Amino acid sequence: MSTFIIFLYHYFDFTLMAIFIVLLALFLSLFVKTKSKLIAAVMVVLVAVFFLVNHMQYTTFPKLVSNQLNEKSQIRDMTITINDNSNGYRDIEASVTIEDEEIIEQILTDFESLKLKRDINHRFREHNFTLSILVTNETKKHVYNTSSQTLYIDDDYINNYRILSATNHLKTIEALIENEEIEWQYYND
Repeated sequence: MSTFIIFLYHYFDFTLMAIFIVLLALFLSLFVKTKSKLIAAVMVVLVAVFFLVNHMQYTTFPKLVSNQLNEKSQIRDMTITINDNSNGYRDIEASVTIEDEEIIEQILTDFESLKLKRDINHRFREHNFTLSILVTNETKKHVYNTSSQTLYIDDDYINNYRILSATNHLKTIEALIENEEIEWQYYND
């Protein structure tokens, strides 16, 4: 149901919304006999739908990645890519693949407390970092699925979600960039 409401909210124009309101009014007129009660009922339904859609725009980082990344997931590795967006498109500067479980856990812990809001107008190519997390999940008993969870990240966004909470979610990634023991592969040198 929530997917249907988000679809209507994002892709249907005001004409279709007006048609929806008229159909809703016709349907409710079967049950409500006075015009004032009918108008009030339509307004209550519209306000409830508005608040429901608005509420569904908010999430947290754990909820955002819960389909692929959860307590039972086994993380194989994480590839961090540094992007240069100065030319108007994403150009890869450097990347590193991390297999150390403690570092991966610390990066994910940095993101754990993030509160997010969907922003459909945000463009993915503007992100400073790309995280590709190779994850294995058990889909059925003794049946495993390995897939990649990709996150486009910068100071203000994860994918098309604006970060609302004031946290230093990039601190571990920035520490890895400064760490001379980490062997980054550079592409533009």
